Amino acid sequence: ESSRLSTFCYDIFTAKGELWSRRQELHTERAHSEDEIKTALENADFELLASFAELSDTAPKTDEHRIFYIAKRK
Repeated sequence: ESSRLSTFCYDIFTAKGELWSRRQELHTERAHSEDEIKTALENADFELLASFAELSDTAPKTDEHRIFYIAKRK
């Protein structure tokens, strides 16, 4: 079974005068199913108001990779 984890490594360069500073960040994300999200919101006493496709105001498609949820505390 897949761990549903995705790891990204970023190199970040920042100008400091005439020199540059470099740092690295490692980020790990876990994917959750829509049912897991809805259950977690319900268990935390939140009401799901809407869901959207990534960086869009349209409804997510069934094969959407990232979904944004809007919820409020009940």
